Order: sequence, then C-alpha cells, then structure tokens
Amino acid sequence: AGSDSSQPRRMLNDWLSAWNSHDVSQAEKLLDENVEYFDAGFAGIQHGRAAALDKGMSAFLRGVPDLRIELRGEPIVGNDAVAWEWTFIGTNTGTWGGIPATNQKIQLKGFSLMRLRGGRIVQLSSYYDTGTLNRQLGL
Repeated sequence: AGSDSSQPRRMLNDWLSAWNSHDVSQAEKLLDENVEYFDAGFAGIQHGRAAALDKGMSAFLRGVPDLRIELRGEPIVGNDAVAWEWTFIGTNTGTWGGIPATNQKIQLKGFSLMRLRGGRIVQLSSYYDTGTLNRQLGL
C-alpha cells in the first residue's frame, strides 16, 4: 500500500476502534456532517451525522452493550475508499429498535464500504443478512 491508501486504512482502524471502545463521540469526529449512512437493518439512507449515529451506532450499543466488531481478512483499500468484511459479536441484553432483550448471542458476518473526502467519512454502507440477525436474536 502506498501513501495514497494509508489514510483510508487509518480511518478504518479509527472507526473500528470507536465501535469497540463504544465511543460515540469518537465516531462522531470521523463522520462528515452530511454523511450518507446506510445499514441493511433499516429502511433507507440516514442523512447527516446525528441520524447516522442515532439510528446506527447508538442503536446497536443499546441493543448489544458488549458488542465487538472483528475485521475478517485484509480490507480492500483505495485512494478515498475502503471495503472490509467483519464479524459482529455480542449478546442482546438491551432494547433494540423497540424490541425487548432476547439475551441471545449474536455472531453476524457482513461487509461495509466507506468513502472519504476531506479527512472525513462521507458515505458508509453496511450489508448483512437481516434474516440471519433476526434468527440469532430469536425473533
């Protein structure tokens, strides 16, 4: 990887670190104010930093307070983008999307694509099988 790809790789490390330390304020610093945030688990794209954190990270942390995200293999890194596979691990001990805790263990595989501009995340899309997630949750 040349110098062109070092920033996206660092951004990925910082993003995963924010999730794994459950630090929403750290994640907030990485997101562009007008970020477009898509997660397979909810309808449509969230526009803007506040919506992305509220509907994304904060919702996951409420539902799975012990969550951990592990990188699977080496990410694919471009000049202003990075794509990676991950495993999301934790236990559903909190309310998630209005659904009471099921106390089920979750080990979910997925894929995310992040685009950067001006040292911030301007687009983030995460894809996973919501059916598998619901089955793991016992729903």
